[in-house]
Amino acid sequence: MAAVKSGMGREQAHKVIKRHATASLQEGKPETFIDRLAEDTDFPLDRRTITELASSPNHGDAIEQAAYVFNMVAAKVLNMYPHAATYKPEPIR
Repeated sequence: MAAVKSGMGREQAHKVIKRHATASLQEGKPETFIDRLAEDTDFPLDRRTITELASSPNHGDAIEQAAYVFNMVAAKVLNMYPHAATYKPEPIR
């Protein structure tokens, strides 16, 4: 993996990433996001590292956490509305 510049906190990194993601989308050029981020001297990762990370994302516990929350909410909804388990929506026309 490529060299990492000085450390940056998660919240600060999120702000920088959000700024460039938002600007790229507002300009209608989402493909410029990695370029913008790599050129930001405040962001601690270089273009190679950003590209490597983006090509094989590690979601950590996010998938398991989302499934846990979904199952918890679904259980409460089904407890309140048992008929919801067999609900079949009409096709969208």
